Amino acid sequence: MNPYLLLLTFVLTVGKPKQHLALPHSVHMQAQQVDTSKLAILNLEKNLAGRYFDEDAKPVVLTPDEIEKANLLISEAISQYNADSEKIYKQNLANTKKYPGSVAYDPKIKSPSGYYKQIVAATNAKGEKEVWVNCFCKLDDWRPDNDKSYWRKNIVRVMDGGSCYFNLKINLTTETIIWFKVNGVS
Repeated sequence: MNPYLLLLTFVLTVGKPKQHLALPHSVHMQAQQVDTSKLAILNLEKNLAGRYFDEDAKPVVLTPDEIEKANLLISEAISQYNADSEKIYKQNLANTKKYPGSVAYDPKIKSPSGYYKQIVAATNAKGEKEVWVNCFCKLDDWRPDNDKSYWRKNIVRVMDGGSCYFNLKINLTTETIIWFKVNGVS
């Protein structure tokens, strides 16, 4: 089963409680090589500890199986997010008929397997493994000095950009999406 297929199910959880997304029981995870062509695993920085993790978070190393588990949870969450976004898009389309000249923005995350991902992992106060995942569909808008490897060493922060940029926090121990955020559109 392609782990990026499941990457289509994200839940827009800004303001919503944590949601448990169970992994399919038929998925047998086994140690495998991790494709790092579009994945960077970064160290926990002090500014991330206060922003995305508890202040007392401790850096932790992820196994290939844990990265695969994170990918499966991301896939499920994106699928759910896209299903929810379809309603919003249909409403936007209806509004364009009322307001000539307006454009309907489609908020869905398209081709999620093509996104670049940055993962930062830490343990929380309970000793549970949590990951913050930063996803973006292209490398060229924010790269300083045309540095193609910038994203492998530094957290990418972008204002706006819509569904080309999103991030989420996952509790790998409980297989829970803690929150999911898609960038806005200016």
